[in-house]
Amino acid sequence: MEQDQEMRQSLFQLFHEAGQLSYYLGTQRFDVRVARLDNLRVKEFHHQNQFMEAHSSHQIQLDQDEAALDGQEIYLMLHPAIIAFGTADGSDYHKYTIWKKAVLWMGYSN
Repeated sequence: MEQDQEMRQSLFQLFHEAGQLSYYLGTQRFDVRVARLDNLRVKEFHHQNQFMEAHSSHQIQLDQDEAALDGQEIYLMLHPAIIAFGTADGSDYHKYTIWKKAVLWMGYSN
């Protein structure tokens, strides 16, 4: 009985937090867009591109040289870029903020 009450309380808390997050996002006036590879219009990785970052499996290469993967073909997008246009008050839609960079994998290297 005690365990059921704890589970119900945990479930209630989860729904409450989800509702708060939903309300927060719904009251923001950002224009949020998901940018896939075709939206980014790139086929090769470049470390200075503000919309992308290499997957953590490439970290050894990047620790030696941050430009080590530049020019390599992108094999897979593991996570798209999330870009918000405008401000929370619904203005300046020509400005953007990158909420999450695209995470890219360039294959195995020798």
